[in-house]
Amino acid sequence: MIQSYPCVRAVRADAYSVFIAWALMLICATLWGLEITLRLPLNDLLTFTGKAFLVAAVVHALLAFTHSCPVCGKHPTIQGFGELHPASLSQSKLKGWSGVVVSVVRRSEFTCIHCGTHFRI
Repeated sequence: MIQSYPCVRAVRADAYSVFIAWALMLICATLWGLEITLRLPLNDLLTFTGKAFLVAAVVHALLAFTHSCPVCGKHPTIQGFGELHPASLSQSKLKGWSGVVVSVVRRSEFTCIHCGTHFRI
């Protein structure tokens, strides 16, 4: 049974902040590689994107605590060290909290990694 998730804006903002952080991390790695291999003066741009990545990561960390699963009360994008619920493992090729993020962005639904409840956004 698919339930409606009560914190739609929070979970979407959380998921998109992760995607922005991932994109900025990729840009940082690319710029760093170009700076090293081609000896381009990209230090200022690399510093800016690195700081932007850190801001996006902090935004994700803060947003992850603003919403929780109404069934189990845990945060779907905070994994911890416990076992993942078996029902959540098939929602994406990525496992755990990253699978939740991809499912929210791609399909507007996700399965809680802690209790296995399926939600529509």
